[in-house]
Amino acid sequence: MFTAPKDPKVRKVWQYNLRRLDKPLTEFSCVCERHFDPRFIVRDYVHIINGAEVRIPRGKPKLAEGAVPTLLPDLPGYLSKKLPKQRPTKGRQQSEPATQTILPPPTPSKKRKQSLQGSGDDKSCPDGQAEDSGDVVGRCSGNADTRTANQTVNPAIREQPLTIERLRKCDMELPSVCWCLLGTRDPYRVVFATTEVKKTAPEDSLEVMHPKLVSFSKSNDGPEIMAEAYFQGALCCKALVTSLDEAKAILRDANATHMCKGAMTPSEFAEVSRGVTTQLLLKIGKNDEGTVFSLECTRNVDSEGSVCAPCRLLRKTLQSRKSRVLKKLMKDCLDEGDPASPQQTTQKQTATPTTTHPTVIICSAAQVLTNGS
Repeated sequence: MFTAPKDPKVRKVWQYNLRRLDKPLTEFSCVCERHFDPRFIVRDYVHIINGAEVRIPRGKPKLAEGAVPTLLPDLPGYLSKKLPKQRPTKGRQQSEPATQTILPPPTPSKKRKQSLQGSGDDKSCPDGQAEDSGDVVGRCSGNADTRTANQTVNPAIREQPLTIERLRKCDMELPSVCWCLLGTRDPYRVVFATTEVKKTAPEDSLEVMHPKLVSFSKSNDGPEIMAEAYFQGALCCKALVTSLDEAKAILRDANATHMCKGAMTPSEFAEVSRGVTTQLLLKIGKNDEGTVFSLECTRNVDSEGSVCAPCRLLRKTLQSRKSRVLKKLMKDCLDEGDPASPQQTTQKQTATPTTTHPTVIICSAAQVLTNGS
């Protein structure tokens, strides 16, 4: 189990990849190691001694820097994120790897040795009468290399590596008509987004918004392309892409995602804003339209028009605050002695002492004449 990151932006990426809308991640949440690719889990201390790589098992595994959950073992395979092929370690030659020295296993017993030797004679290489195990390993590895070489794909048939220039020039298949390619001044970035156009108060002005935006940019660590998905201005997904098909998959995934509608509209929040405390304001964020969101909003929900758990909790808190403000205004109105208040009139009538004497009604002469008495 690994603890969720304390950085809220990184935690949102974890939340999006895990697809657990019923359990929002907090800084105290834990995630099972089954959701992480083995390359992200560090299980050994690695030291280079005299050109040999020495590995010492760690007491407790830890996550590598930049690790994110990408695997969903209990769900269909297409929901898991595909990671690019791992690059060789910097500073080491791939053709002549450093020798790995691992702590030796416990010595087997004599009976175990005899059984291993007996089975080794039958299950050795087919060429097999070898005097020592070193020759056997050499011949087996040689045959494996030959088979691998025969199965090597022709480099001319391989797909060209994905680049920013190729993304910009190729005719990308967009997931729907709502998506379009945005022009940017950054030569190392390509942006696809959905666009909404609304008329503002002046008749001759328009407001352009991009609820969903996917940015492809050159990675700082290598030749890979970094894909970032933003929903309502918040970063929700981040992944490396190495092929055109992976870039299309990112766009399809972003198009199929339903966005949270937020905790309150601007008009609803205007009625409550007077009574919002400073501590509560630190938990509130707004998008370009002024809609109020929780800062822990997951941005993605199960169905269109629904609300995520953090925004639902924030709405309940704001509504309680609104009710408290209305009660305070009513109390201030009663304290000022407003005769038009119906509650004050009722309180005055109940406060008048009742007696057995007949009630004397004093009225003016005009009223008497009007009443006909």
